[in-house]
Amino acid sequence: MHCHDEIIAEVPEGTGSVDEMCEVMAVQPEWAEGLPLRADGYQCSFYQKM
Repeated sequence: MHCHDEIIAEVPEGTGSVDEMCEVMAVQPEWAEGLPLRADGYQCSFYQKM
């Protein structure tokens, strides 16, 4: 699935979490020193636009 400014992750039930995904998304690459990164998310069983 392709969405602008969004990441959609399909994972087996009972694995991972929104908090884990937000932590991964906030890891700063070397080339982006000083760029403030953060992520917000939600979990659902089907795609929906919030």
